[in-house]
Amino acid sequence: EECRRESALAASEIMLKALLEELAVRVIRALPSTVGNGADGFISRTLAFLHSNFRDSVSVADAAANVGYTPNYFNTIFKERFGSSFGEYLKKMRLSYAKNLLLSDDASLTEIAVEAGFCSLSHFSRTFSAEFGVVPTEYRRMNKR
Repeated sequence: EECRRESALAASEIMLKALLEELAVRVIRALPSTVGNGADGFISRTLAFLHSNFRDSVSVADAAANVGYTPNYFNTIFKERFGSSFGEYLKKMRLSYAKNLLLSDDASLTEIAVEAGFCSLSHFSRTFSAEFGVVPTEYRRMNKR
C-alpha cells in the first residue's frame, strides 16, 4: 500500500512538472517575441524560481532577489508580463498542484495542503473554496475515479 502511494505521488509530481513546463512554454509563446529573450531573462528565471519554490514559503522579496530586482519593480514587471500579481499567480500554482493531488493521491487534506505550500488546512480550504466554489473534500468526491 505504501509503495503504491509513493508511486502515485511520484507519478503526480511528474505529471504536474510536465503541465507546469507546458504552461511556461505557452506563456512565453503568448508574449511578444522580445519579452523573455532579453538579457535579463526575467520570465524564464521567474518561472524556474516559481517551479522550484512554489511549495515553500516564498515571498515577492525572494522572487525579486532571484532576478536582481527590488520587490516593487519586480511586482510591476511581473504583473505586466504575467497578467496577474505574484501572489495570485503563486496561489493558482498551488491550487493546481493541490487539485492534482486530490485526484491522484489518498493523502489527507492536511498533507495535501502542506505539500502544496499552504500554511494550514483552513487556509487551503478557504482558498480552494473561494477559487472553485466547492470545498476540497467535495471536489475529491465528485472527481475521483
